[in-house]
Amino acid sequence: MSRADDLTPLESDTVDAAHPPSVFISYAHEDAHHQEQVRAFWIFLRSNGIDAKLDLPATDRRRDWALWMLHHVRTARFVLVIASPAYRTRGDGEAEPGVGKGVQWEAALIREEVFRDSRAALQKFVPVVLPGQSAADIPTWLGPTTTSHYHVNDFTVAGADGLLRLLTGQPGEIQPPLGRSPVLPPRDGPEPVRSADGSTGTAASSVRLVPRLPPIPSDDAPRTVAPIHRLFLHFFDTHFLDEIARGRNSDLIAGEARKATRMAVLAAETVFVPAASYIESDLCAETINEYRGLFDTGQIVLVGGEANLIDFATAKLLQYEPNSERFKKYEAVLASSTTTPPFRSRTRSATRDIRSAWLRQLDNLSILLDGVPTASFADFESKWAGVPEWLGERAFTPEYVVRGLFHPAPRSRSELVVARRAGSHVNSEYFRSYTTELMAGIVTNLMYLNSPYTGDARSVDLPFRILLREFQSSGVTDLVLGARPERLIEIRDHQEVAAAILRSIPSAGEALPEDMTLAVVASAGSETTFARAEPPPSNPLD
Repeated sequence: MSRADDLTPLESDTVDAAHPPSVFISYAHEDAHHQEQVRAFWIFLRSNGIDAKLDLPATDRRRDWALWMLHHVRTARFVLVIASPAYRTRGDGEAEPGVGKGVQWEAALIREEVFRDSRAALQKFVPVVLPGQSAADIPTWLGPTTTSHYHVNDFTVAGADGLLRLLTGQPGEIQPPLGRSPVLPPRDGPEPVRSADGSTGTAASSVRLVPRLPPIPSDDAPRTVAPIHRLFLHFFDTHFLDEIARGRNSDLIAGEARKATRMAVLAAETVFVPAASYIESDLCAETINEYRGLFDTGQIVLVGGEANLIDFATAKLLQYEPNSERFKKYEAVLASSTTTPPFRSRTRSATRDIRSAWLRQLDNLSILLDGVPTASFADFESKWAGVPEWLGERAFTPEYVVRGLFHPAPRSRSELVVARRAGSHVNSEYFRSYTTELMAGIVTNLMYLNSPYTGDARSVDLPFRILLREFQSSGVTDLVLGARPERLIEIRDHQEVAAAILRSIPSAGEALPEDMTLAVVASAGSETTFARAEPPPSNPLD
């Protein structure tokens, strides 16, 4: 299958432009020519912003190669499997045990990942065919005829267009926005006849009345859209709430969360809520359920890693200890028939993304130990590296991570400081995993619920306190905060409300990406209409 036939999960996956994609090149040491070709390919990728790694620079010192390969296969965002006759033979188990032991070991590691989670493996392990090679030499277990593979015709941007687009999250074809259905009037019939007493009838009892229809808008007429395309509500995550609250200011935190949710619904076309937050946090469920009247509009959407909410809850039961509070929350979902917001399935795994970021942090653990006595953390690197294996099938959450680092809990102030930093790292990577895939901003400029992590670089964030001040100066605070939830979409078109939202967005006057340019294109009476200069980027969740 060529790149023209790519499957959606591979084509639509997105990469944070601020963090170069990590790539590991898996290849067979076939002959000198093939090794030199792979080396040239590696240099080409790095010269084009891809953080590609292969074994050549690692030969500078003695290594445990089995562990080195295991580390890179696990932590890389993408593993490029270079097709060649030797790779297919050794990877498919047809070579003698002592021939090409390195690639046999790498292929075994990759096969294990493919067998364990084929859906995630489809996005991570990418068959690549270099010039002069054949797709027939892709290992059988990577689906050479049933899944996507990528031809590199030469080591130029044009020659590797499809692969570079995949690795950098820049699809070649962007899905156009969905327009509105046309208003189609029924066939004409006799006009109603008005009698002397003012009542309406028809000339004959068999004649039906022609309904009054709204005028059909012209194609170039401005349409009302939300100033911000997508927002992700990070502040309902229970681990984040635990981190910032520490048991204090619960009323103030709850009040700010409710106000921030209202601002997000008012300003964004789609508000994404992690399904885990909706299930685990009573505050989240209570707040989101206030907007039940908007559930059928798609304005508020739950997002998680399974096909639907029931499957999501079932999978989560495997990650938490039976009889724990979180286990009981997910168990309750299976027995509930309560109306919930619509659910969208992710193409990426937050757990996998956090695990990869966790292992990458091994190169910069000093930031976590800054200002604490390092003597008591002599074996910290090995403990950190062992956390993913210790977790097993458990959720990659701050509470479990801390138990893995400090069995069973921190015993000193220094350990407590480091434990909280580790938890913050997990929370930030959790948010990054979602906002990167969703191409969503977050609510910033909060008093209690602010996160050090901002939204995706391609999105627009909503500055909470700045927006409140704009509402106050415009005299519309009571209108915004007092309206019924289902009326917020109407209020968005109020002239003063719309102008206040536009003024509050930092990028309204500067640094706004071209594809998210906002403008007030029409104003009449009490209504203001927004339009984007260009449609937003395509996304698999659209």
